[in-house]
Amino acid sequence: MKVKNQTQIQQREKELQEVNQALQTLKQKRSEVTESIRAQERAEVSRAEGLLEQLELEITKLKSRDAEKEDPVDFLQVKPPTLKLL
Repeated sequence: MKVKNQTQIQQREKELQEVNQALQTLKQKRSEVTESIRAQERAEVSRAEGLLEQLELEITKLKSRDAEKEDPVDFLQVKPPTLKLL
């Protein structure tokens, strides 16, 4: 009986060790996945910031180009043509 109990204890300890190893593997995989997600997030944030800078530059160019155009009031104040009567 004592040998049987000792064998059962050893079997349970082995099972517990396997569960602990599996748990450690899961924790490591979780850590790897978390880091991968964070790296992707950093890359996307960087990409978005670059796009934002491009948009801001384009807005600045468009505003500058718009400022160079005629004043809308000047455009509407066209002199009427003079008519000659025969």
